[in-house]
Order: sequence, then structure tokens, then C-alpha cells
Amino acid sequence: MSRNIRKILESNRSKRDRELIISDENIGSLTELPGICSFTHLTRLNLSHNRLDELDPNIFSLSNLEYLNVFNNNLEELPGELRDIPKLRELNAGLNRLVQLPRGFGSCPSLQVLDLTYNNLTNGSFPGNFKYLGGTLRALFLGDNELLSVPLEIGTFLKLEVLVLRDNNIRDVPVDIGRLPKLKELHLNGNQIHILPPDLGLLDFSNPEKSFFRVFDNPLIDPLREQCESMKNNTDLFVKYLKSPQYLEVYTLYTIGVKKGNFPPLLKRDRSGKKSRKTPKFKPVEFGPLAFGAGVGDITPGDM
Repeated sequence: MSRNIRKILESNRSKRDRELIISDENIGSLTELPGICSFTHLTRLNLSHNRLDELDPNIFSLSNLEYLNVFNNNLEELPGELRDIPKLRELNAGLNRLVQLPRGFGSCPSLQVLDLTYNNLTNGSFPGNFKYLGGTLRALFLGDNELLSVPLEIGTFLKLEVLVLRDNNIRDVPVDIGRLPKLKELHLNGNQIHILPPDLGLLDFSNPEKSFFRVFDNPLIDPLREQCESMKNNTDLFVKYLKSPQYLEVYTLYTIGVKKGNFPPLLKRDRSGKKSRKTPKFKPVEFGPLAFGAGVGDITPGDM
């Protein structure tokens, strides 16, 4: 244990600070942090930018923990004991090597912000009870994974306000996404999407300061791409176009063409150098209490 880490632990133990930050300290195991599992006074724990390849299940005896940041480590899995932290509201496990979420993960009782950006998750990575997060989840970041479609459970997440699915291989957007009553941010850029369901026109993106809809860098069919480009600075107008009779006709003709086997080409992308497979050279913006995370740190208003 380094002198700096010892100093940090001793200071927190004596002062009983609610927040503990041990970031960028080259830690490979929680055994290098003796006694940390007894810090039951903690509400915020930041272990980002280290070399952790697993999390000691005993850490989840921290019954008052509300925020856990393990961004940029070497984790290939998360312990199922995560569900035993009763007050955990925010989990940032982005930029790891996750391929699967643990069984029972959907039982996390208080989780509101989940950031799994920059991992290797597929559509088979989600446990059967993932849908139960719909009762609490407000922000979900799944950007830069290996998804071929939007997990169907997301269509039932009625409290969801932010949904980031950018930089996957998604081809279709389920109609249920348009029926999420509180959704204010939807990031679909960097996928293989040709068409959007008219149901997305039901979303309320009327507040330009709080609403973001990103669909650029997709092989959109020409009529949709043209409208997207012409309205790139007016998200609300673009969303309203999606429920117009004009677009419904475009959507219907596309659907008929697909049934006849007319599939538009996909974009060719080299994903061999994705961030979850190599050591990053950057540090994302940290996310504070319910601030909806670092997963959108590179997104700026006006992009679409």
C-alpha cells in the first residue's frame, strides 16, 4: 500500500467522511485497501482509473453507499451482491470489459443512474429480471457496446429520462421507446438504423434546453436523412415530423420494401480499436449526484 493511499484511508477513518476517492492509484485489488469494507459511513466511493479486475463482494456490506464509481478498470464481471446495497442510486461501471450482468441485477432496489458505456455487452448480457429496474431507473447509458437491437425491457422503463445507445450495431428501434412518458434525451447516433418508428413522434422534446435527440451517423433512408439534416437545430420539429402523414407514408413504403427483401446497405465500421479493449488516454467528466453521468460527456447541443 502506497503512502498516499494509507494517508487517504487514515484520514477518512478518523474524520468519517461520507466520500472516499481513491482514483488513478494503480490499484489492482481491494486487498490493497485494508479495512475499506468496514467503512459503513460511506455514501460515495470512487475507485475509477485503477486496475481492478474484480470487486470483493464484502464491499457491498457498505449499507449506506449511494454512489459507486469503478469507471476505467479491468472488470469482466460485476458481483451479484450489488443488489444487496439498499441505497445505491448511481453506478458507473463504464470503460471496463464487461460481457455479462450478474443474475439478479434487476433487483437493485434504488438504482436511478446506470452507466455501462464502453463495455462489450450484447443482447444476451442482461439477466431475466433486468426489467425490474424500470421502477426506479432514470438514466441508462449503454453507448459503445455490442448491441444488435434495443433491449426490449427498456420499453417498460416508464421513469426513464435519459437513454444513450450510441455507437452500437442497432438496426431497429422498438415502438415502445416512443411511449416512455418522461424521456427527454435519446441518443441513437452511430448505429445501423435505416428508419425510425412514427411512434417516436409521441415523445415530448419541446424544451430545447432539456431535450436531446441524436440520430446522426446512421444509414438513414434518403427522405428521413434529408429531414434530419434540415431540422438538425430543431429537435422538436423533427420529432413532430415523425408523426406526420408525410412520414407515415415514407415509413409504410419502406416497410413494404423490406418485406420484399429490399434491404438498404449497412455502414462498414472497424470496431477492433474500441475503448473497452485498450487502455484509454482520457478521463471523462465525472458525474455528480443524479447528474446523469459521464456517458454523454462528448455530446453537445445542436448535434443530431
